[in-house]
Amino acid sequence: MVVEFLLSGLVDASIILFGSIGLSLLYGVKKFANFAHGDLMTLGAYLALAVALNAHGDIILGLIVSVVIMALVGIVLEVLIFSRLDGRGPIAPLIATVGLSFVLQNVVGFFFGGVNKIYPIRAVDNVVVGPFSINPVTDVITLVAGFSSAVAILALLRFTKLGKAMRAMADNPELARTTGVNTRTVTFATWALASAFAAAGGVMLGVNQGLTITMGFQILLLLFSAVILGGIGSVPGSIVGALAIGIMAILVVLILPMPPLSSKEFSTINTCSPAPSRSNFSGSFARQLRLICTALSFLGRESFELCSNTTKKHWALGK
Repeated sequence: MVVEFLLSGLVDASIILFGSIGLSLLYGVKKFANFAHGDLMTLGAYLALAVALNAHGDIILGLIVSVVIMALVGIVLEVLIFSRLDGRGPIAPLIATVGLSFVLQNVVGFFFGGVNKIYPIRAVDNVVVGPFSINPVTDVITLVAGFSSAVAILALLRFTKLGKAMRAMADNPELARTTGVNTRTVTFATWALASAFAAAGGVMLGVNQGLTITMGFQILLLLFSAVILGGIGSVPGSIVGALAIGIMAILVVLILPMPPLSSKEFSTINTCSPAPSRSNFSGSFARQLRLICTALSFLGRESFELCSNTTKKHWALGK
């Protein structure tokens, strides 16, 4: 049972990992927090659905097309919005991302409706391996995609010319510019990579729990938790942070008693989500946050109240 729970934690961590990598890349180069990143994940997930529905259920093709389109969307956002806010400090682009978040949510809702959806993929039975069972679709593919993507981005940052330029620009943009780094090209590449990772993460999230127009917004707090835990702007740190957050949420379920949910929360989290997932992303987003807040109660009542209040505000905005 413990091994199966830990496997669920690693699957959740793989999904968080996609989003946290994109957030870290963008913060490192642009120096602002992208509060629309979760909604970029949502848009990527729905683009993959649209392609799959028109390609005889080919979700792999949907993923590829979504990643490419979202990379272009990231570049367009930089050209039309964020390049115009350069030199105005971190607050102006941060506020712009909040507005962009609501725009993306409404765009997805307008074209796809507010009804929960699932990908047209055939349900696959769990395979029993030793003391636990594993699903080839929701578990194996998510794990392989998540950790292979982590290795790929680390290799890119360490061994390629683009990666070295991104690291130089993250450390000191002015010095990077004077040494011949094309900062505009690096910025475009960063947006493209961050948005592509967001699209892939959105698809993995949709495969595991189904699609809703607020799916990315609801996971945003976990993404920021992973990024902050690993060190803001550090891609290796965000990967470690994603692993820690995913596994911690599961360990809290095992160790701590479940905090009671109000009837309103209970009715909210029990909406239709027919995706073939063992844990529906560890039960539910609200349940995870309540459990993490309970874990923080060991640090003192103030920590618990701060976490609870933040959770309530975030959940209310996501409705």
